[in-house]
Amino acid sequence: MKLPGGPISQRGAALFIALILLLIMTMLALSGVRNAVLESRIAGHSAAQQRLFNDAETGLRVAEERLGAYSAASLNARAMSCTRQMCMPYRDAAHSGGYSAPRFAQGDEVATETGSRNQPVKWYVALIGGGADCVSTECTAGGKGGTFLYEVNSCAGDCAGKGSQKLRSVYAKHHDD
Repeated sequence: MKLPGGPISQRGAALFIALILLLIMTMLALSGVRNAVLESRIAGHSAAQQRLFNDAETGLRVAEERLGAYSAASLNARAMSCTRQMCMPYRDAAHSGGYSAPRFAQGDEVATETGSRNQPVKWYVALIGGGADCVSTECTAGGKGGTFLYEVNSCAGDCAGKGSQKLRSVYAKHHDD
């Protein structure tokens, strides 16, 4: 004799529960894959930003090293010019835009180095002050010495648009000549 509500009435319930569990596990797996892809993108973007920062930092150090190698008279002679060895296209901060955004637009004079992955790194220097009362390279030409402050700007990446890293430092150099 069959009992009501026995094994016969449970037919198909196990399949239904298995399908529900399979659907839940699939949703969890898809969510995990989506999170992994998102984290991978974030890590890649962070690594790219770190490379840009390191390249821009390299540009600053190259410019500071070149700046330190010249005497006041040599720097005065190189003012208003830009070569790969020493790029000082602005005689003073007033002409370089002062402390506003660094000038890396199309057509601005900059020197170029090679950073990581052979990407260009741009840099330039501007005199921003120095000596007792001197604020331009004219002071050193007159035989006055003193400590002069130079603004060093560097940019890595697409400097005219997004995807760049711009850095600025102030370099103090004492001139005795």
